[in-house]
Amino acid sequence: MPGPIIAARFIECDVSREEHVAALVDLAMDSFGQLDVMFNNAGIVGARGPIDQTPDAEWRFTIDVLLGGVFYGMKHAARVMKPRRTGSIVSMASTTGAGVTTGSKANSAPYSEPLPIMREAGKVGL
Repeated sequence: MPGPIIAARFIECDVSREEHVAALVDLAMDSFGQLDVMFNNAGIVGARGPIDQTPDAEWRFTIDVLLGGVFYGMKHAARVMKPRRTGSIVSMASTTGAGVTTGSKANSAPYSEPLPIMREAGKVGL
């Protein structure tokens, strides 16, 4: 009787840290031999409140997760998808960035910024 089929793997991943995202992609490659889909969906509430009262650490963490996570996900997925000339990268954005929010407009910017990153990725064949 054949052994069990491994359908999924788990690895803790802080998307704000490039080495974590690289390890995630490497685990998929080592376990399954390929990466077919990268779904960038990590999100947090992030920095809130008036811009003049937003602590730098909260702002940077928001940027690191919401923008860095998408960037690193695309970068490392592309690293293994482009040579195979196949695969899909899906990145979520939020209506918060379109101004549908009750919070600070400045603090809502990172929620829509994945859109230009995704457009740029399309220009290089991702």
